[in-house]
Amino acid sequence: MGRHSVILALLLVMVSAPSFADISYTPVQFDYNGKNWVRDYYYPTGNGVLLGDVPFNIPAPDNLNTWDSNDGAGLKEITIPMNIYGVSEVHTLINLSWGSYGAMNTWITFEGSDGATYTKYLYDGIDVRDWYQGGYANSINGTTSVAVYENGRSRVDKQFIDLPDDFLGQYLVSMTISDNGGSGYHRAFLYGLTVGNTVPEPISTTLFILGGATLAARRLRRKN
Repeated sequence: MGRHSVILALLLVMVSAPSFADISYTPVQFDYNGKNWVRDYYYPTGNGVLLGDVPFNIPAPDNLNTWDSNDGAGLKEITIPMNIYGVSEVHTLINLSWGSYGAMNTWITFEGSDGATYTKYLYDGIDVRDWYQGGYANSINGTTSVAVYENGRSRVDKQFIDLPDDFLGQYLVSMTISDNGGSGYHRAFLYGLTVGNTVPEPISTTLFILGGATLAARRLRRKN
């Protein structure tokens, strides 16, 4: 087998084999309908602000910077388009107005480009809790839901959602947050969203490998 044939064979193996890299975080913007300064003006904001070692992009407090389901009665939903390849985990900043221990009134549905789907149910007092240290649901599990900001009165909690492996080989098209609570007992709000992917986009990976193979072939020709 000639040298160029060896390079071609190696290239085909590299392209066909799955490539896993370190986790890459992508903060995601969404449609805001409220300002969290009405709860606490000093909530963390900024681009790339680290909360629980994960970067989030959160607009300044004087701007719209949260999606709040507490804008009337009935089911409230927000669908956030993403189209990000190979997502393995999702990080959300979700807290509640009110909350009732053990109740489940908020859930998140993820949709993939090749049919993958997953729904994460958020239970009051386990996955999510009231933003205010007072009555209602005031606990979280401390593992997949952790506090990332507290000042003795108000707080921000981060949820870690581990997506099924089916999403690694396709694009995460969108996620939808649904809330069927009501004023006075449960309403969720989303303050920040970041996804993490370990599998690079196929086209980008192929182009990188092709560039490396072309460079190697040129060096061989020069050497010969």
